Amino acid sequence: MSNNYILDRSIIYEVFLSLFRLNNNKTINLEDLELEKEIKLDKEIVNWTAETLEKIPENKKETITKYFNEESYFGLCLISEIPVLEIDKMEDYLSYLREKEASDFLYRFTQSGYGPAPSEKIDLAKVKSLIKNEKQAAKFVNEKLNFSSAQKWNLLQFYFEPEAMKNEFIELLEWYYKNIFSSDLEWIKNKLEKINDNYQENIKRYGKKYLENILSKLIDNPLSGEQNHIAFSYFYETRILNSSLENGDSFYLIGFRFPEIFAADEEGLLGSLEIFKALADETRLNIIALLAEKTMYGNELAEKLNLSNATISHHVSKLIMNNIIQAQKKENKLYFKLNKNKFKTAVLKAVNNLI
Repeated sequence: MSNNYILDRSIIYEVFLSLFRLNNNKTINLEDLELEKEIKLDKEIVNWTAETLEKIPENKKETITKYFNEESYFGLCLISEIPVLEIDKMEDYLSYLREKEASDFLYRFTQSGYGPAPSEKIDLAKVKSLIKNEKQAAKFVNEKLNFSSAQKWNLLQFYFEPEAMKNEFIELLEWYYKNIFSSDLEWIKNKLEKINDNYQENIKRYGKKYLENILSKLIDNPLSGEQNHIAFSYFYETRILNSSLENGDSFYLIGFRFPEIFAADEEGLLGSLEIFKALADETRLNIIALLAEKTMYGNELAEKLNLSNATISHHVSKLIMNNIIQAQKKENKLYFKLNKNKFKTAVLKAVNNLI
């Protein structure tokens, strides 16, 4: 039986993810997960980030923040189409972007984070109609999306001036690749080659089960789709990104050290102590209470608790890390559920470990 997964080694991912890393280094440094004593970030990435930020002009930093903010993930929304493009060179990818309609950028940006509520259908035709009607666009962005005010404002400006947005984004990628990324291209390629060779060896040794074990930390029944595209990233380091392609395939982008977060203990990285830390927060307890009633989409949780997508994502990640809740995919949307029996078992075991 043939495997239903494809491993992708495109350098284009790292262009996007290095930009994301530059803008979000403080939040990607594990402080919010209270893991810094257990896992130290890759020193080369840390040093590269500090040195690179000094090379980037302030006006470029502002543009990077606009498109690679952790609250909105606008720029990263384009990553999920890369597996099917069959484009290897960044120059060719930039040419591809120049041919893409501005409305397609907006369509992807609008679905960033948890996107609109499941009941709010969004497609390219609707995006085009919103571009033509600024009043409706403002109403949609303000009422249907759970971004911060600043990110809603950015998205609205994209709707008001889509061509200017498209040109600004492409110019940023072009400038960054030419003036920053290219000078470190061989170093980054070597890093990616070692990372991919290491994972390839593990997959060869342990088979598909190895990938399923990694991905099951994020989602129920991983690799259950007809086809799954998988890429390993250097700059995404300790994180994982999951999305669906337009043809229905699944896409997973795995930070090369993501598995380490779950490797140290049966119950999670810090074991019993970490479980209690995860529960010692009112918002996370509220999330558990809501999920005890029913499975919910991230946007629904954000609306119920009157919180932004980024805040919900932070707390959900903490709960997933400790096996308290788990994600499952339905109709290209990521839902969260509480496994009550598993939750009770984990808490009881944590208590027993302490006493």
